[in-house]
Amino acid sequence: MEHWVDGQLSKAQARKCIFAATLGCGLEFYDFLTFAFFAIQIGHTFFPSSNAYLSLMGCLRSSARVSLAGRSGHSYWADMVTASAANRR
Repeated sequence: MEHWVDGQLSKAQARKCIFAATLGCGLEFYDFLTFAFFAIQIGHTFFPSSNAYLSLMGCLRSSARVSLAGRSGHSYWADMVTASAANRR
């Protein structure tokens, strides 16, 4: 296994990083498009209301909460991984 030395990545490591980032962004975009396509149906199913606008807003509000919680989780785990890597040096 290759190691990260002096802040430099080998070409193979750089390719792996670029591939992983591209794949992650692609999956995130697919998730967003799928949610956007089905937002009205999700709103009617899980947030029933006589007003279609309120159903849609309930769906979007829950999506925003999940997104914010995910971001805080990402930053927590990124800090943990960074601290772990620093302790190994």
